[in-house]
Amino acid sequence: MRLLHPQELKSLYVLPAVRRAFAVALKKKGIDQTRIAKLLGVTPAAVTNYLQSKRASSTKLSAGVVKRVNALADSATSFDDVRAGTHDIILNAWESKNVCGVCNTVNKTKSSCTTCFDNV
Repeated sequence: MRLLHPQELKSLYVLPAVRRAFAVALKKKGIDQTRIAKLLGVTPAAVTNYLQSKRASSTKLSAGVVKRVNALADSATSFDDVRAGTHDIILNAWESKNVCGVCNTVNKTKSSCTTCFDNV
């Protein structure tokens, strides 16, 4: 099995998991799926898949990342807010190595792996 590049992990696992957590947080606040889709820049069908755990449900986010997603759900009012907030959340998760668990699970690597950070 080939190892996924860090960029692939972000786009295939971390970003969808953050979007899913955001959709769930907004749904709990009573926001309708069409509005959630507009905020995320995805289709209403994608939001349905997030909410029904058909998309990104296997990727577990750290408590810190979930806390930041919930804060974004409380403050974001536009797609631009969500895009910038999501970018910041993912960047912070990467810099603080909160995504290493995702990498270890997907790539089946050891928890002491530092590949993503060795030549940075």
